[in-house]
Amino acid sequence: MFVVAGTSYYVAKSGKDTNVGTSEATAWLTIQKAANSATPGSTVYIGPGTYNETVTVNVQGTAKDGSITFTSLIPTNPAVMSGKGAKVLAPDGSLTLIYLENKSYLRFVNLVLTGLTSPDCSGVRIIGGGTNVGEYS
Repeated sequence: MFVVAGTSYYVAKSGKDTNVGTSEATAWLTIQKAANSATPGSTVYIGPGTYNETVTVNVQGTAKDGSITFTSLIPTNPAVMSGKGAKVLAPDGSLTLIYLENKSYLRFVNLVLTGLTSPDCSGVRIIGGGTNVGEYS
């Protein structure tokens, strides 16, 4: 048995959401674009910088094809997701940096979540069913 590597996607502060996202030179601008577009078994590499956005994950991996991993491009300089200035609420009305509802096979690795200023905020909110979701630092 052999494992075929999944697609790599990239997010960068210099990117554009109209790009294809499959190389550093064609990176997307927002993590939300990746959370709408990544495919099972893929890895989303998020470049250094602070991303002032809330993200609703609309994709998921599968048992057959593998998890979708969201991770910092440079492990020693992790991407920062900040709630400071965030205005987009999650579907449940909360201010949540990463929102998952009924999603499976997702991994979050080496991302810094910060800037939540209200006691009603969540770094990661998981709602409903789903399996194999991991939060790792």
